[in-house]
Amino acid sequence: FPTKNEPVKRPVIVFNHPGGFYTWSGQTYYEGPHYLLDQDVVLVTVNYRLGSL
Repeated sequence: FPTKNEPVKRPVIVFNHPGGFYTWSGQTYYEGPHYLLDQDVVLVTVNYRLGSL
């Protein structure tokens, strides 16, 4: 955490999985945050559905 009142810009990775609930998802077991947390990187994942039920 920053010690001053200065805004800190962190790198951001946005992960859009290609499968639409078929083979991939935005769950942490695919792209876990452990390494990114150590490197102070923000990870954004999105879940969405392409097909119908």
